[in-house]
Amino acid sequence: MVLYYIFYFPLSIHNILVVIDKGNFILYYTNNRGGNTMKENLRKLREDLGLTQAEMAEKLKVSVTTISRLELGTRTITERMIYQICKEFNVSQEWFETGKGNMYIDLSLSANTEIAALMGEVLANDDEFLKRVFLTFAKLSDSERNVVKKIIEQLHKK
Repeated sequence: MVLYYIFYFPLSIHNILVVIDKGNFILYYTNNRGGNTMKENLRKLREDLGLTQAEMAEKLKVSVTTISRLELGTRTITERMIYQICKEFNVSQEWFETGKGNMYIDLSLSANTEIAALMGEVLANDDEFLKRVFLTFAKLSDSERNVVKKIIEQLHKK
């Protein structure tokens, strides 16, 4: 006997279908319940990027058929696929799932967040050398910083 349960989570964007068959269970996520569905947002994203289904499939390392089925809604967009799409194309997960907010992640904000996190690690670290490097660099003039920048670029090439 196969049992089907549908769970609705008011604070989530998903309905979850649980299928229980012979003691095994499988979870299926439905698409977004809101006005803009993920399948529509996938198509909007692809068109905004100027990609064909084949080009998007290649970037996501899936088949063209998969992209077609996701856009048609005949295949459910999994959490893993959502993550992959958002990461590959710098897309806001909130926008992708709900249609709310900005389509793309502001990379300047994410870069600043990464820098802030690294600075926090340096300050929390007991490595006095790293602390001196950052303090010294902060006190350099523009011309001195350019010299250091050129040295770092040369080291990065090696």
